[in-house]
Amino acid sequence: LEHVQGGVSDLGIAVINDIEFPAVQSAAISKNIHYEILDTCPLYVHVGQKHPAFDKEEIYMQDLMYSTYMHIPFDRFSKARMEIVIDGISMKEFKQTIVVDHYNLMIFLMQNLDSFVFGNKWQQQTLARAGIRSKILMNTEIRMHLVVFYKGKRMSEEAEKVRDLFCEQYLN
Repeated sequence: LEHVQGGVSDLGIAVINDIEFPAVQSAAISKNIHYEILDTCPLYVHVGQKHPAFDKEEIYMQDLMYSTYMHIPFDRFSKARMEIVIDGISMKEFKQTIVVDHYNLMIFLMQNLDSFVFGNKWQQQTLARAGIRSKILMNTEIRMHLVVFYKGKRMSEEAEKVRDLFCEQYLN
């Protein structure tokens, strides 16, 4: 949001869960930033071949408890996800976590460790090429929203092209 508000970027694209969305939406409105929800999906979990749930049809929170939870560094909005409870298990209960700010490193670690990442359906194609499976996390109503942000009443022509190319790649 800050890059769009400050004019550094014409367009911002983010994946935001239901828990974080009201705070992000409020911040966008207060900064006169417009947004469009491009798509919505259930909460996914991504696991590599070393994860015990790799071959399971369905994955539950209990299947993840003894594995390493990897995530990108939290920002001021994503800290709220630590309050999420699914199947009676809080996100705070994971004993082993790794914070990774490099996506390719995260993929490499998922390929080689008993670890997992919470995510969305838009990651499936890229992760599948790396041998990582993506499954909907069972017993949760949490939804993930693919959102585009822009300043002003309309996107610039270039921003529209970027959005359209992005949609063509990830939504079709």
